[in-house]
Amino acid sequence: MSIAIKMAMVKINNKYTNNLKYNNNQKLDIMFTKTYKTQQIQYIQEMLYLNIFKMNHPMVTISNNKLLLQLNLSNAIQFDQTQQYQKNRDLSKFLNEERQNAYTILNNVIFNQKKDSIQTALIEFSNDYQNGNFKLDKQYKLEEIGLVAKFDESVLFKILSSIQNVDSKINQLRNGQRYDAPTEEEIKETAQNYQIQAKQQLQKNMPQKINVLIQEFYKQDDENFSNYNPNVTYQQTNNNNEPYRLKETEQNLRCAYNNHNQPIIMVILDPNKNQKERLLCNLCVQNLETNEKTIGFSKAYQMIQEYHQESCKLRKRVVNDNIQQLEQLKSNIIELKSYINQQLDQMIEITKNWISNLSTHINEKVEGSFSKGLDLLIKNELRVDNDKIVEEINNLNNQWIEKVKNKLEQFKQFKQSSECEKVFNDLKNKCNSDRYAIIDLKSNKIFPLKPQQIRGLIN
Repeated sequence: MSIAIKMAMVKINNKYTNNLKYNNNQKLDIMFTKTYKTQQIQYIQEMLYLNIFKMNHPMVTISNNKLLLQLNLSNAIQFDQTQQYQKNRDLSKFLNEERQNAYTILNNVIFNQKKDSIQTALIEFSNDYQNGNFKLDKQYKLEEIGLVAKFDESVLFKILSSIQNVDSKINQLRNGQRYDAPTEEEIKETAQNYQIQAKQQLQKNMPQKINVLIQEFYKQDDENFSNYNPNVTYQQTNNNNEPYRLKETEQNLRCAYNNHNQPIIMVILDPNKNQKERLLCNLCVQNLETNEKTIGFSKAYQMIQEYHQESCKLRKRVVNDNIQQLEQLKSNIIELKSYINQQLDQMIEITKNWISNLSTHINEKVEGSFSKGLDLLIKNELRVDNDKIVEEINNLNNQWIEKVKNKLEQFKQFKQSSECEKVFNDLKNKCNSDRYAIIDLKSNKIFPLKPQQIRGLIN
C-alpha cells in the first residue's frame, strides 16, 4: 500500500470552521466530527501500514478483515453524523466539506494500488465520501479466514481499554477541553511506528522468513516502494553452502620461469623464497636441489582453500550474530523512542489540562454575587483576601506540578528538564500574597474600606 493512501482522509478545513458562528452545542458537535474523523483515519492508516505481506497466510486475511471492519465502523459513524446534522444547515455543510476534503485526497492515490478486494472496498468507501452515501445496513464483506474461533481474554481487555480511552476523550471534550487534531505528519509517524512495532514482533517470532517475505513484497510493489532499503532489517549474508573461492585458480598460477609454461605440481615450503620461486612445474622438479620440505600443489591448494572457507564461515557467523544483536539493539532503541515520545506526549497533555484547569477556575469565579458583596460591605469585610486566592491557585498548581514531576524525573539528566524545574520553582516562589496584594490606585493603600467610607456610600 502506498504511503499516500495512509494520509488520505487527514486534512481538516479549520479555516471554514473558524469563520462560522456556532453555539456551544454546535461547537461541541464540530469537535466530535473532527475527533471521530481523526480516529477513523488513524485506525485505517494503521491497518494499511500492517498490510505489508502478499503471502497466502491467515494472518494477512485477519489484517485485511481488520481494515474492512474499520471501514464498516466508519460507515456507521458517518451515517450517524448525517442523521444528527441534517436539520442544521451550517453543520451539515461543514460535514459535507470535510468529506469532500477526504475524498479528494483519497481519490488522488487509491488508484495507484494493485487491484484486489481491499482496493475495491477503499474505492467504494471513497465514493461514499464524495456522495455522502452512508447507509446503516451497508457492510463490507469479510474474507474467509479458515481458522477456528477462539476466545482470548487478553484481546477482550484490549478492546475494553480502547473503548474506555475513546469514552474518556469524548468526556474531556464535553467538559470543555480543547481538541487539537493531529497533523498529517503526526498521523503518518504514529502509523509508521505501529508498523515498525509489528515488523519487530514478526522478526522476533519468525526470523528466518521475515526478510524473504518483506523483500518479495517490495519487489512486487517496486513502483510504490522505491525507497526500500534491505539493510533496515536483519539480512543473512552468504549461504553456508556457497563456495568460498580463492582469487588465484590452479590454472593461472605459474612458476618463476615464464618460458616453462607448465602447470604447477609442487610447492617448496621455504619462507626465504618469493612467491613464484616456491611454485614448481614438472620442468622445475627435474632440476630441483633443495633440503626444504615440499608438498604437492593440489594438496597445498586444497588445504589453503579449506582454511579460507572455514575462516569465511566463522567470520560470517560472527557477523550474522552481531547483526542479530544489533537488530535487537535497534528494536530496543525504537521501543525506547516510542516510550519517550509517549511520556513526553503525556506530559504535554498534562500541561494542556493544567492550563484548562486554571482557565476553568477563572471562569467559575467571573460571575460574582451583589447580595453577598453587599453583606460584606455592611460588615466592613469587603476586602480581597489575597492569601485565600493565592492559596487556592497554589493548591491547583501543586497538584499538577506533582503529576508532571513524576514523569519528568526520568529525564532529569537533560538540560531541558532543569528548565522545567525552574518553571515549577517560579510558580511556587512568585505566586504569593505579597506579590499580588490588591492596591487602591488613589491612596496606594490596601483595602478595606473604612467605616466613614461605608456610611458615605450608604448615604
